[in-house]
Amino acid sequence: MNPMDEVNRRLQKDMQERQKVIDHITENRRKAEQVLIEQRDYLKEISADVKGINEIIALVRKNNEINEQTFQLLQEVLTIITAETPEEANNILGNVVETANKANETWGTIQAIISYGKMLGKLTFPESGLFD
Repeated sequence: MNPMDEVNRRLQKDMQERQKVIDHITENRRKAEQVLIEQRDYLKEISADVKGINEIIALVRKNNEINEQTFQLLQEVLTIITAETPEEANNILGNVVETANKANETWGTIQAIISYGKMLGKLTFPESGLFD
């Protein structure tokens, strides 16, 4: 065998091995770039979700404020049972309804407060006829 043939064979084998390494590096880069693209897409999705979460938090806070107002109104209605006279109880109910109107409570909430107040008035002053 010719020494040049041996050198050529080794060079060719070495070139093939280097090409495999280059192919492997190229494939790893391609995969890394794909991972980066996917990560960027996920971050975009997370960003969009966070914007939605902020809106939800604002709505929950607003709802909590509304529920707190309604709870305070119901607590005020309970003071009807501490009234000395039916007229005082009726005034308490009137004040609560007025406060509910100013707080922009829904008509259903106002009706429920009135019904609850009248029930308490009837229980506290059954013979007055004022809460029938």
